[in-house]
Amino acid sequence: MVARDRRLVALSEQALIEDRCFNRPLPVRALLNAAETTDAVAEALRARGSKVFVEEREAGRAEGKAQGKAEGLLMILEARGIPVTAQQRKRILGTTKPALLDRWLRRAVSAASVEAVWE
Repeated sequence: MVARDRRLVALSEQALIEDRCFNRPLPVRALLNAAETTDAVAEALRARGSKVFVEEREAGRAEGKAQGKAEGLLMILEARGIPVTAQQRKRILGTTKPALLDRWLRRAVSAASVEAVWE
């Protein structure tokens, strides 16, 4: 049911709900299934550029960049023949601070050990 001209009107399962809060119409059938409802609303809000989705995307990108830097650091150490213990690998891969990873990457080019990278 939706309000039209001050009266309620029943919607068919094939109908679309159009509202300015969504960037695209929301299918009524999606509201009949909880999983579809969640997905349809999320997609409509994502398409609209909702702040939550923008922030999540930015956080995902930052996480991906940090992971790439950590993996790059491990590759440099491996290529230089510097042994990395499982504990050191875990510390490197668990680091998410871009500035710290950048510092480690610069040091890894000339360091003789993982400990020297961390100094």
